This record gives sequence, structure tokens and C-alpha cells, in this order.
Amino acid sequence: MKLNNIFETKQYKLINIFERFDVYMELKPDEILMTAEDGTDNVFKVLEQTRLGGVDYLLVTPANDGEESEDAFVLKDISSAADMEAIYEVVEDDKELDMVAAIFRELLDDIELL
Repeated sequence: MKLNNIFETKQYKLINIFERFDVYMELKPDEILMTAEDGTDNVFKVLEQTRLGGVDYLLVTPANDGEESEDAFVLKDISSAADMEAIYEVVEDDKELDMVAAIFRELLDDIELL
């Protein structure tokens, strides 16, 4: 699976395990499979997760076939209770990103977040 323009994509859907069971069987325990707005599948390594003000956030990095990636970004769960799949978007608001990054810094003191 290729990571096509992952930093240009604004929204991702968490893929239902039953729809893509074959792919899920290949994932490591800390990896998730998401579909971008353009329909491409992307595998992310989840570095940490947190909840702030009732909203779930994920700190993820691209899963590059065993290579360590220096790029990481924060995804925010924007799905409603009526949604069948979780929908995440990249956090771009500086104030919100600063608040969430501060929490992730506390949780992961060995990772530098800009």
C-alpha cells in the first residue's frame, strides 16, 4: 500500500475490519488502516492516543515497511454517534494542535513535537 499525499489529505475513515480482513491480518498491533478522501488506503502507526474535552485524538506516523518515519501528525475524531465508521481529520488549528501536542509531550517524553 502506498501513502499517497498523506499530508495533503484532510480526512480519513477508519476501515471496518470485516471489510478488509485480509489486510488487517497483515497489520502489526500498533497499526491502523484508514482510507483517505481520494479512496487510497493508508497504514499508520499509532504512537499515542488521548481524549481532550470529550474528543479523541491520535498521534500517528506513516507505517513505512519497517522504516522509522520522522513525520507525525495529529488526527481528530470528528465522527458522530450515527456514523458507522470513525472519521478522523488532520488537526490544523494552531491553538488546538498546541493543546493536544502538550498532552502528547507529557505522555511521550522521548518524542520531540514541534
